[in-house]
Amino acid sequence: MFCGKCGGPVNGSERFCKQCGAQANQSAAGAHPSAPPQPAQYGSARPRKSKSTYQLLGLLLGFFGFPGIHNFYAGYTGKALAQILMTVLSCWILWIAAFIWTIVDICTVETDSEGQPFE
Repeated sequence: MFCGKCGGPVNGSERFCKQCGAQANQSAAGAHPSAPPQPAQYGSARPRKSKSTYQLLGLLLGFFGFPGIHNFYAGYTGKALAQILMTVLSCWILWIAAFIWTIVDICTVETDSEGQPFE
């Protein structure tokens, strides 16, 4: 028996395809193993984000008074809002503290908010 989604072999007792993870009830007994795989659903395989873009956003925009923008890029919305609000609500008095926080972030953060490593 072969998977109806990717064409990989599926044992009759298995609940999911080992190659693509499709449920066994989606498997087709008559499918040929060299059948072309179905296109992935939208959003299932997204491109990895660039570490250098993350670092440049942090350094350049943080230096010019807008620390936190790099965290929006990586998906850390809470941290981004905290850094921006800390800067704006203090009338840029706490800008240097937020910028130091940004420097620490760009040196230590290795994954985006979904746990996918930067490219």
